[in-house]
Amino acid sequence: MKSYSSKLDQVSTLLFQFVC
Repeated sequence: MKSYSSKLDQVSTLLFQFVC
């Protein structure tokens, strides 16, 4: 579960940077 959360956070950050 922790790994999933970490992955989600990473993807979220990547998406955020991409949008910005």
